[in-house]
Amino acid sequence: ASMSELFGSELLKRLGDVGMQILGLFGPLERGSRWAPLRGRIARDYLFSLGLTIARGTSEIQKNIIAWRGLELPRV
Repeated sequence: ASMSELFGSELLKRLGDVGMQILGLFGPLERGSRWAPLRGRIARDYLFSLGLTIARGTSEIQKNIIAWRGLELPRV
């Protein structure tokens, strides 16, 4: 479960970041703005992905869980 959570949250974060970079100044526009590309989905998904990584535990914590349980490495 930790591996899929880590992969999913990192993937969403990277996709949102790339989307914001591609759209440039139009990226942060939210729903309701007539210039918002994809009705503001890029901005919403980008902000959602940042909260998702915190809600599931930071990436560093997920990596520690994978190391302890999956790889049976000792705790430091």
